[in-house]
Amino acid sequence: MVAGFARSLSVIVAVLLATASILYFLTPKTEYLPEGEEAKVFTMMFAPPGYNINIMKENYQAVERDFSPLVGATPKPLSDDQPIPAIDFSVGFVSASRVFAVRGVADRYQTDDFLAVASERAEALPGLRTFSSKGSIFSGNFGGTRSINIDISGPDLKALFDAGLKVFLKSRQVFENPRVRSNPSNLTLGQPLLEVRPDWERAAELGIETQDLGYMLWAYSDGAYVDEFFLDDDEIDIFLYSTAGNIEQPQDIESLLLYSPNGGVVPLSALARLEETVNTETIRRVDGDRTITLSVIPPANVPLETGVERVMEEIVVGMKASGELPPDIRLDISGASDQLTATRDALASNFLVAVVIAYLLMAAVFSHWGYPLLIMASLPVGISGGIVGLSVLNLIGANLDKIGLYAFTQPFDMITMLGFLVLIGTVVNNPILIVELTATHLKNHGMNVTDAITEAVRIRLRPILMSTITTVAGLSPLVFNPGAGTELYCGLGAIVLFGLLFSMIVTLTFMPALLAVVFRGFGPQRKPATATTATT
Repeated sequence: MVAGFARSLSVIVAVLLATASILYFLTPKTEYLPEGEEAKVFTMMFAPPGYNINIMKENYQAVERDFSPLVGATPKPLSDDQPIPAIDFSVGFVSASRVFAVRGVADRYQTDDFLAVASERAEALPGLRTFSSKGSIFSGNFGGTRSINIDISGPDLKALFDAGLKVFLKSRQVFENPRVRSNPSNLTLGQPLLEVRPDWERAAELGIETQDLGYMLWAYSDGAYVDEFFLDDDEIDIFLYSTAGNIEQPQDIESLLLYSPNGGVVPLSALARLEETVNTETIRRVDGDRTITLSVIPPANVPLETGVERVMEEIVVGMKASGELPPDIRLDISGASDQLTATRDALASNFLVAVVIAYLLMAAVFSHWGYPLLIMASLPVGISGGIVGLSVLNLIGANLDKIGLYAFTQPFDMITMLGFLVLIGTVVNNPILIVELTATHLKNHGMNVTDAITEAVRIRLRPILMSTITTVAGLSPLVFNPGAGTELYCGLGAIVLFGLLFSMIVTLTFMPALLAVVFRGFGPQRKPATATTATT
């Protein structure tokens, strides 16, 4: 590799082409953060307008009948006899508008299986809109690290909800079986409401002002805020409630008794009429605009970056271009997708800063501006090795189920990318040994380029192998046998481990060839031999 210029140049070109090809073709699409999964599954079921708590309770019990016998069961491989994974606990909360349930899976490797079963059981209930997700230590328990939030804004409420329903249905076409959660939960203006329309002339005669009427109705319904006080260091809110209890029927509102300064105690019907209508139960505003937010979680086999690209192309841009949405409806993307972009940009800038710092440190140590450039040339090669290793790891992990083990996939998330920062300080170690000793041989011992490089590689081979093997051995448990909690850093370990292995191979092939080409043209000047004179 170092004997001839043509051979050295061919090695350099081959390695650079291979590196560029790997970086271009094998670099995977990115995720934001690892899910940090807990062995829990959260399920939410949202009621359509008109449901009451008894109907929601029946729906919850219909699902719970399948799961409650499995609480405390021994984990077993799924079979026809036990198609549902065993669970440790099952807890649920039921209200008239929604059901919230959380269930702990006994075997954490069966969390995905239980999620599929829980989603299937919940979606089988007629009329309900459901959402299920795995527990996560990042961004809550509702898919926060992979959630693509689509904010739909517009001035007209009916057009806004029509657009929200269209985007909801479109998102299910863009992805295969995604998880979609809407806020508000119902995308129809079908929530029964009772509007109180005051007769302001009659109210003025009775001495009741606008804010007073609203405040009294507030106290009769949800409770009216009065003030706050501090008890020791605790802030306590004071609310005013009616002693008559909750309002059970709409007709009871007409008979509510109100105090008026001029007319004494009068019923509400004496100064207002009631109108039954339908509308939405909540109106969200983002930056002052009425907004519906859809949280779309792509399937596990679709990286977040790919999911964002599809949403932008087929929903945000596609639906506007095709005329499916009115011109006054605005679509924006937020959530984990925004955080992914911001974090990736910050990581890229930090990477450049780290490269500059490493270069300046080596320039100061070598007292030479050129040698660090030769050493830093091995950095892209090490990065490509990390990407190859991650691809190989995922290829093996995806086929483990064929030999009876649990299959897995390591995403290319932000923590995994931190491995590239680690490589800046580790990949350069081996080339430093070769470059330093080669330069010493050339300057101090008067060797030619070929002999200097060959001798440097021979002397440094054992230290390079020893340091690489010990580092790889130390990282192997993290990469190939991660435990609870350590799976967060499996990707980082894979990047560093395979980057070092690749760097070691390249150090013994690419670096000698690069040194041979550079030193033959711009090598250090040899020290002149010292003349000796014999005196007789």
